[in-house]
Amino acid sequence: MVTGFLIISTLAYHFTRAKEEKLYNYAYRENSSISIQSILNSRQRSLNISLEDNAAWDQMVAFVNHPDSVWAGENLVTGRKTLDLDFLQVYNLDRKLIWAVYDEAGPAGLKQTLNEERLKQIFLETPTCHFFQITDAGLLELYGSIIVPSTDIARKTRARGYLLFGKLWDQGTISDLENSSNSMISLHPLEVNGKKVPAHPVDTGSSEIAIFLKDFSGNDIARIDFNSKTFFKADTRWFYLFTLIPVILAVIVLLFFYLLIRRWITIPMRIITHSLDKQDPHGLNRIGKGNPEFRSIADLVGESFENRKNLEIEVHERKKAEERILKYADELQESNISKDKFFSILAHDLKSPFHYLLGYSDLLRNEYATLGEEDRMKFIGIIHSNSQRLYNLLENLLEWSRIQTGRIDFEMEVFDLAREVRSLSETIKASAAHKNISFEYQVSDQAIIKADRNMIRSAIHNLLTNAIKYTPETGSISVKVSSAESHVEVCVEDSGIGMSPEEVAKLFRIDVSVSRPGTNKEPGTGLGLILTKEFIEKNGGSVFVASEPKKGSIFRVTLPLYKA
Repeated sequence: MVTGFLIISTLAYHFTRAKEEKLYNYAYRENSSISIQSILNSRQRSLNISLEDNAAWDQMVAFVNHPDSVWAGENLVTGRKTLDLDFLQVYNLDRKLIWAVYDEAGPAGLKQTLNEERLKQIFLETPTCHFFQITDAGLLELYGSIIVPSTDIARKTRARGYLLFGKLWDQGTISDLENSSNSMISLHPLEVNGKKVPAHPVDTGSSEIAIFLKDFSGNDIARIDFNSKTFFKADTRWFYLFTLIPVILAVIVLLFFYLLIRRWITIPMRIITHSLDKQDPHGLNRIGKGNPEFRSIADLVGESFENRKNLEIEVHERKKAEERILKYADELQESNISKDKFFSILAHDLKSPFHYLLGYSDLLRNEYATLGEEDRMKFIGIIHSNSQRLYNLLENLLEWSRIQTGRIDFEMEVFDLAREVRSLSETIKASAAHKNISFEYQVSDQAIIKADRNMIRSAIHNLLTNAIKYTPETGSISVKVSSAESHVEVCVEDSGIGMSPEEVAKLFRIDVSVSRPGTNKEPGTGLGLILTKEFIEKNGGSVFVASEPKKGSIFRVTLPLYKA
């Protein structure tokens, strides 16, 4: 009898299930269409948010006008990886590609450039765009925006350039959509090599839902078919209840015995097994004292866990201590190697001026009477120049050593950096005029920072004197101070002799010598820029360098903007 009830109930269940799918498939299609469209809109909104974030648009405007590979490497490359994009392109106002970065692991078919006419059509009526495009690599979803200053949130001003980025609809993208929509997805291009491709018609009586994707002209370019893994079910609870009554009556006796066995044997064994598999003793407390046999086993297992935990903690602490010792040893060894090289270079730099001092002073002492006035003044000038060089080197060395030993005074105060740069610029103008160098500065009204005033003045003064030292006569130097939302920037740009990438890489290292004379043979110490970097970083800032041989150098200093 029980078997007959089970068979009848099973047949009734399957009959009801078949009727349910036919009756409520239409309701599923309507609700799922709304849900799927919401998922696609959410995907689009997440990338639109990155376009609406105006934090870096001023820098983008500056980049379009003056492309900077260092800035692009730090920001555009990082931005592509952060947003998980397959490519990112920047075009200037003439719609010429000036920078592009691609997913190195992506297909080669993505590396294509939009021509001027195509960009003009895309941004003709709207400052932002979103469309799809068929490429050799597959279906590509594209987002774009005109590049404008950060104050133009609505993007109503004239474009300074164009930003375009995209995501390839690869298998990973399809899998994400399948998981989000609980559907199986198939993608059908409606265009191949510029020719229309017919797709099979959608079966309106099934669970299949079709979504069309459009190109920048609004034409259908591809179709996504969503096929549900589940169906909406009809509300047949009463019918199910009626068919399940025989099953309940047949199982109720078996369930009673099952519960007894489960409580006293199955559950305790499962708890102990799970604890051993997961190495987690917390579940053992669920075995009560009313089951003494399994309680004793649980206590033994708990003790073994406690002993193992103590042993693991001890091993972990020893391992961490060994790692710290090895790390400190490596750092100490590297520091000693760098310091040894530095002292070797310093010994040579200290020794060189003394050769001139001793040689020419000895010549003056022994040959003074036989030398003409012009030779005497020449030798005295050489002695003075090398004495000044030696003094500057010792002064910089003293400052550097005080920083390294933590003995330098560090007094934080709030002041206007723009005023300090203006004062330094007026002071340095005379030195620039002496070499017939044009000197101009653009300083914003206010650039309030909190830092050690003497350190900042020393660092900026060092950059200005270096610019004059390495700029030939009739050259030019410009100094700009600007304020952003979170920082202040000082830019010192010259038309001097410049540096190669190898020289730039060595600027702030103490284990190599980069000292070289100026355009008028002005002596250098090799420690000035190292001190500058130390001073700026001590105050929470950064120093960036861009230079080309015979084209000049640009030094940018950024410091945190003070907000009361």
